[in-house]
Amino acid sequence: MGNIAGRTASGTPLPPPNLGQDAIAEATGSNRSIEIVWRDGHRSRYPAFWLRDNCRCHLCGDPAIGKRRLRIGGLPPDLAPAKVTLSPDGGLTIEWAPDGHVSRYEAGWLREHSLSVADRLSRWHRALLWDGSIAQRLPDADAAQVAADPQARLDLYRKVRDYGIALVRNLTPELGALEKFAALFGPLVETNFGRVFEILWTSEQKSIANSTEPLMPHTDEPYRYSPPGIILFHCMDASADGGGVSIFVDGFGVAEALRQAEPKMFELLSRVRVPYRRHYAGEVDVQTAAPLISVDPDGNIEGVRFNDRVMAPLDLDAGEIEAFYTAFRLLSELYYDERRWCLVPLRPGELMIFDNHRVLHGRTAFSADIRRRHLRQCHVDRTEFHSRLRILARKLGSDEAELRLAAGSHA
Repeated sequence: MGNIAGRTASGTPLPPPNLGQDAIAEATGSNRSIEIVWRDGHRSRYPAFWLRDNCRCHLCGDPAIGKRRLRIGGLPPDLAPAKVTLSPDGGLTIEWAPDGHVSRYEAGWLREHSLSVADRLSRWHRALLWDGSIAQRLPDADAAQVAADPQARLDLYRKVRDYGIALVRNLTPELGALEKFAALFGPLVETNFGRVFEILWTSEQKSIANSTEPLMPHTDEPYRYSPPGIILFHCMDASADGGGVSIFVDGFGVAEALRQAEPKMFELLSRVRVPYRRHYAGEVDVQTAAPLISVDPDGNIEGVRFNDRVMAPLDLDAGEIEAFYTAFRLLSELYYDERRWCLVPLRPGELMIFDNHRVLHGRTAFSADIRRRHLRQCHVDRTEFHSRLRILARKLGSDEAELRLAAGSHA
């Protein structure tokens, strides 16, 4: 097809509009793809079928609002661009063969969806990794400001997205305050523990969380197909003996450290599906299997699960069992390395919010003899939280709404 230039109806070449870096300087094409050279020298190649699939005209519809009419299976196998022109607004107009359909693409949209390796990587949100020293600079927010000010709310959303953790201060320690604040992140999710779980000592324990024992870092409920997403701990009362200090560990930081130190072990733990089970006879029997580290096809870490208290017997080829336990032991040592622990002695009126698909949590032991430590816990779905983050970012004029966020631990 050769060089493609914009032309008027009489055939006179059109000068490219002044769109800055998003202006198309040159476009060349073939039957299989179109390559664009941008004004800043960057190059992007778009396969023909990808372009046709992404036509958003009134005939093809828009999948973002569920009104997609185009069916990929209905496209002709010999689909090819018959005529490509640079339109007056600087975008591309393509007439397709053999059906004559016409598609139009804005230059900015094409640049935003460039398929080069560098551009695809740039659309990935990069988590900020941390160790125990984050306790000295813990991301925080004021509850009243977050509730009243959309910008303060977006700032807190960003902290949870970037670090997976944040401390919220001045949330009155009274019943109902947690539920109201959590609703800013999404609808509360109900499980067999209810909408809100009371974490306090009781002689009739169904969960180790209701004991005074120390809890090593773990993620909650890995036996679910999709574990709890964004967890909120609201402190109603603290133990008088100074115990019950909350522990948090950056699972992404640990997973990345493992990959750098022992890439083969990282590969094994991101491939083997570990079985988990929670069984209360006659009440609950929840089971699944998932890798300890979830990665996408490009190797990006998307989520972690770690809770050996609810692991079921491994269903794995005997030849890999020893290697798995060796890798698991090293991963445990990294999670249990106290230099990686962020220690937070929560006080009444403070709330900790964290991403359970990234951050492990635990606590030190405490005494129930003097004053009972009491936290209230609930969670919201990560999908709902990310949706609210995108909507608010877009409303406040930020282009970060288009960043691709980690999908979380997947079975």
